[in-house]
Amino acid sequence: MKTIKQLEVFAAKQSILIAEDEEILGRQLGELLGKFFLKVDVARDGQDALELYRKNDGYDIVITDIRMPRMNGIELSQAIKSMDPEQKIVVISAHHETEYFIELINIGIDGFILKPVKTHQLASVLLRASEFIVHRKQFELLRAKKYIESLRSQIATRPRKTSSYDRAMEQVSQISQEELKKRQDEAINSFKAGKVSALHFIEELKSDPKDWESALEDIDEMMELGASLDSIISTMIVEGFTMEMRDDFLEIFESYRVIFDRFMRFSAIADALHKLVISIEAIDTENLDHNHVSILASMLESLAEDIQKFTTHIFVDGDAVDIHYLDDALMSNIEQICNKLEGHEEDGGELELF
Repeated sequence: MKTIKQLEVFAAKQSILIAEDEEILGRQLGELLGKFFLKVDVARDGQDALELYRKNDGYDIVITDIRMPRMNGIELSQAIKSMDPEQKIVVISAHHETEYFIELINIGIDGFILKPVKTHQLASVLLRASEFIVHRKQFELLRAKKYIESLRSQIATRPRKTSSYDRAMEQVSQISQEELKKRQDEAINSFKAGKVSALHFIEELKSDPKDWESALEDIDEMMELGASLDSIISTMIVEGFTMEMRDDFLEIFESYRVIFDRFMRFSAIADALHKLVISIEAIDTENLDHNHVSILASMLESLAEDIQKFTTHIFVDGDAVDIHYLDDALMSNIEQICNKLEGHEEDGGELELF
């Protein structure tokens, strides 16, 4: 019972993919795990599972049978691990399939469940994986905060120089609004002309101590906003959607909008976030049933994860080859949420009201 209760807590915001060719078992697993995980998808074979994995940009946990048509569980695990070596994968196997265990262990599988599947064994294996994922995210957040603190200490020891920001402010009164808009458009077009790596972008910011210090404050705030967003989504899943939560979401996404807008390169994302704020403001919480709240929570969770990836890969790790690599995903997620909130499908079909 304790394991079940713990899994309810740790898996509440996580997604899981089930690859199982036995229809009855696949359906039973989907229904059972739907009580614990925010998002559950079931595939009938390895090929379908791999397509779902790519389409959804991965899952927190993958459960796969070994013997399946088109692509078996070993091939599926190898393909997924090649895309994400840290992916948590649990394998369901029959007693006579133990000869595959060494190969699967070498691939990096995180656990085995023997058929017939027993609920307590399933919960125990999934709890270990789910708990690890939560702790890893907490560690990444702590690491990012420590990194930002170290950069701040470096800035504090540097001598103050006249910055490009200061020089620009001295001249700003001489620039007309029309000319300023023209310069901004030219800058945005030049940004779009080619890829800009995260390292190059960071070096640009560091060249001006005042700009870099301001950027660090923005990064720090984004980390805090991400933690707040996760917390509200978790509460939303359990308690439903309230007017107080709506106001919290408005404050968080408006804060994100302001931050993105300060970086001219990300003005398109800021504009998309502005539309999201307007859509959230118009929500009628009384018309949101449990199903709609679950869908909205899943979409917001996906957006929150993309923003976290953006923050980590561009500002913290600096390993993004192109700082705009997540622009399309972020704006697509925001557009889908707005479409749902405004009561229409992306393809222009029938209205779907919350």
